[in-house]
Amino acid sequence: NTDATQQYKLPFEFGKKGGDKRISKEVVELLKGYFHSGNIPGKSHLSAEDIIRELHMAAEMGHLVKEKIPQKVNTIRVWISRYSAHIKAKAAEKALTTSGNFQ
Repeated sequence: NTDATQQYKLPFEFGKKGGDKRISKEVVELLKGYFHSGNIPGKSHLSAEDIIRELHMAAEMGHLVKEKIPQKVNTIRVWISRYSAHIKAKAAEKALTTSGNFQ
């Protein structure tokens, strides 16, 4: 494998990739919660802008240090894209494993 293929190899460790600025583990856990909250019936998915607002509210309530919040909305967009792809890959892998039991 080349370096390019290894960086996308599953399982991902979110918050571990990139330069010296990384999303903290605390923020990643909150991001996962916000991401999955969109799967609750009657609740819509949050946009990257909505998530940034939620993170700032969490900081105001003392649940998070404000300095750990990503400065750019695009950082959240990229995280959502990568995490969504990861979740879909895991679901596909599980479906293949499960369907293999019926053959």
